[in-house]
Amino acid sequence: MINQNQLGFISYKKFNGNAIDSINSQYDGVETNVTYGVGVSGQCAVFTGDGSVSVAADSGLELTEGTISCLIKASSSGGYYRGIIILVSSYNIYLKYGVFGTYSWAAPFGWNPTSHNLNDGNWHSVGMTFKSGVTNATILYLDGIPVLTTTWSTTVNSSLLQTGKGTDAQKINASIEGQGIWNRILTADEMLANHIIQINGGDLI
Repeated sequence: MINQNQLGFISYKKFNGNAIDSINSQYDGVETNVTYGVGVSGQCAVFTGDGSVSVAADSGLELTEGTISCLIKASSSGGYYRGIIILVSSYNIYLKYGVFGTYSWAAPFGWNPTSHNLNDGNWHSVGMTFKSGVTNATILYLDGIPVLTTTWSTTVNSSLLQTGKGTDAQKINASIEGQGIWNRILTADEMLANHIIQINGGDLI
C-alpha cells in the first residue's frame, strides 16, 4: 500500500481512549461529553447525542480539495442532520435520519444524500473525496465503494473542525474511530485499501 503518511495525510485520530492526533499535535481534539468503548481496533469514541470532539480553527484544515474518512457504527443516530466529520461551511459528512450524505454550503446549495441508511448497528467506513465547485468531482464512499458522485462547493472560512456534531442541535448518537484527513484526493483504490485495513482492525499509520 502507498505510504499515506507521506502523501498529504495531515490528521489522524485513532480515538483509542483519547482525541490525540497521531500526525499533528496541533490538531489534538477537545472532548466534550465523550466516552470510549470497544472499537474495531482498540477503542472508539462514543457519542450519545450530547458530545463532540473539536479542533481549533487552523488554515491547514481549510481545504477546497481533499479527503475525509472514518469508521462509524450507529443504531439510532438521531433525527435530521447529525454530524460525523464537519468543518462548518466546508467539507462534511452527515447522517440525516440515518442516511449518509454531505451538504453543499455554496452553489449548488443543499443536501446530497446517498441511498444508504447506516442505522444498522454495524461498523462501516465512510469517506468523501472532494473538490469544491467542480462538476461531479466529489465522491462519497461507503465501505470502500463509491456510492455517490456529486457537485459540492465550500465557502472556506476559519472554523472549528468537529467530530460527532454539526451545530449544537446536530450531535450524533454513534461510535466513531480512525478519523483521517488528507489534503489531496485519494484514488478509489486507496479508499478501498484503507477500508480493508481499518475494518479488519488495522491502522493507517
